[in-house]
Amino acid sequence: MSWDFNVIKTSLDDFVVTSFEEFCKAKGYTVSVHPDIVLKRHSGFLPFKIEGDFLPGLNDKSFITGFELYSDLSETATKTPSKGILKSLFGGKPQPVASALNEEKHDLVLNCSGSDLLEIFMAHLLGLYFVESQGCECYDPQDGIEYKEPKQIEKTINDIVEELKVRLSNGTLKLYDFEEWI
Repeated sequence: MSWDFNVIKTSLDDFVVTSFEEFCKAKGYTVSVHPDIVLKRHSGFLPFKIEGDFLPGLNDKSFITGFELYSDLSETATKTPSKGILKSLFGGKPQPVASALNEEKHDLVLNCSGSDLLEIFMAHLLGLYFVESQGCECYDPQDGIEYKEPKQIEKTINDIVEELKVRLSNGTLKLYDFEEWI
């Protein structure tokens, strides 16, 4: 069973890995993105290394997690050009157009394994980064939750962290030790 999380109308041109990693650190999470990742050109598995320092008893451990990332141009980035006489004769197909700042906006789908809570945590953390840095919105299609404000998604992240701690204490939390980037 998979679990999706949508990040709507992002500017992938503005995504800088080091900025995301610093953002995570400021939130209390030590996260690294695979060093070869360029989000604008990436599709497929997006790996993260996360330190266990936010979970009791895992201060000296690192874990690998991630999710499938898919990107499409936002619907607002496509429009039908006005048709003149010649264009109406020969037709015209909607063409992608850049925003006022010459940036394409993308809608991201972060596809997680529904049973891997650390993946879901990372999807929310990446979503929070985009909400705070770009003012975009996130959407959880499973539960019909729209995240328009950082405090909404922060509450969900805190709830996920509490559930991670519960699962860790009762031995049901799936964690995969980080060995090296592949």
